[in-house]
Amino acid sequence: MSFLERAGRRWALVAGASAVAVLAAVLVSPAPVRASAAQGIISGSGAVTDDFGDEATLSRTGPFRYSTAVALWQTILAAEGFIDNNGIDCDFGPATEAGTKSFQRRYGLSADGVVGPNTWSKADNYLVNDYDTVGYEHVAYKSPNRVQELGLRRLGNGYYAVFLWGGGRVDAEAWNTKASPYC
Repeated sequence: MSFLERAGRRWALVAGASAVAVLAAVLVSPAPVRASAAQGIISGSGAVTDDFGDEATLSRTGPFRYSTAVALWQTILAAEGFIDNNGIDCDFGPATEAGTKSFQRRYGLSADGVVGPNTWSKADNYLVNDYDTVGYEHVAYKSPNRVQELGLRRLGNGYYAVFLWGGGRVDAEAWNTKASPYC
């Protein structure tokens, strides 16, 4: 066997071992979080308890005041007992702002009535993957102060959907940046 043939074999072994190491690292490492405020939709992957911290800020005066993302936040406020289920209307109005301040006080956050990264992150600490089924995961909000359990769905693509009751029960994806026919 010539020098070039031996060198070529060594290179092939090194390249093969490197490829195996890279593949193993990809398979073992957790899936990257796909969510971001710029995406315009509430989404996540992997553990549900880190899905909300990078979502868009919601407030009474912000650009996402009327959205299904607000309906998702209102679902959390209803589970905490700060608004009634009938208050889930996709509009970040005075009742949602007051409920947000109550939520923030309860959990030791600055009570400014704005749902920013700290408020979102506190809420997602209480998300639990209840069960998986075809096409989605049922995610429940289970805080120690929970008044009722209201569920969310994390769809197969990682997008969150919220149950809305206007004109019949529907699962609406929780978007910040586009209108929903259900709100």
